[in-house]
Amino acid sequence: MKRFKVTIPYKENKNLSGDYYKIDFEVIAENNFQAKEKGLIKFEKFLEFNLASWSRVPEKNLIDVEFIEELIEPEPWSYL
Repeated sequence: MKRFKVTIPYKENKNLSGDYYKIDFEVIAENNFQAKEKGLIKFEKFLEFNLASWSRVPEKNLIDVEFIEELIEPEPWSYL
């Protein structure tokens, strides 16, 4: 397994300037595709936790996945 940093740019409908915001998540995955999917799941959980009166929309085609390290024995909680 590998550790990745997933950077998800998103827009908020309250912001009329069209600026992007970014949020980073670290995930444990086997490849970039799986890391991106896990990052999006974490983004959805972030939205549930941080309720706002405006919507946050991820820009899926701009997601960046960066390899951090190879893991010999990942922690049990890291698969979440």
